[in-house]
Amino acid sequence: IVLAKSLVAKKRGVVSAETLRDAKRKCKDLKVFPPDFKLYAKSSRAFFKLIYKYTPDVEPLSIDECFIDYTKVKSLYGDPIKFAYKLKDEIKNTLGFTVNIGIANNKLCAKMASDFLKPDHVHTLFDNEIKDKMWPLPIEDLLYIGKSSSNVLKSIGINTIGDLANANEEFLKKYFKNRTTDIINSARGIDN
Repeated sequence: IVLAKSLVAKKRGVVSAETLRDAKRKCKDLKVFPPDFKLYAKSSRAFFKLIYKYTPDVEPLSIDECFIDYTKVKSLYGDPIKFAYKLKDEIKNTLGFTVNIGIANNKLCAKMASDFLKPDHVHTLFDNEIKDKMWPLPIEDLLYIGKSSSNVLKSIGINTIGDLANANEEFLKKYFKNRTTDIINSARGIDN
């Protein structure tokens, strides 16, 4: 399967987790490189070591992603957006790879913001930006909405995150049962 893809492959429709056979149909001249887990793990350790130098309030999400609670260190480092650019550039200059940083009032919106435009960017998704930045996105871009859920939502006319945010909860319960409130809250940028 595709573990990661270049921007060129992405523009041709290649997506993570699809089979290489499907990816090669979309991109005839696709070049495939085997993963180097030792290098990836080494880079991950260096990445987290750099992050922990600024705060102990780090919640790893995966081998290459984490959440930082900036609240307690804001008085040390100042404006979160300026700090995010400093951190992003430090990672690039010292570790040799790029990262995206999402800044928000909660983890869901921070993760959504980090995926807006790649690579090597800082994005915000504060509460007052959700309607303009998140709601126009296709429903399949919403965190925690998988392919089958997005297909169901599209079949009932819910094509964007904003459509879901404004959907009738009782109507959706037929399809999503006790997940309904959670997925609507996600579309509204509500996360605990």
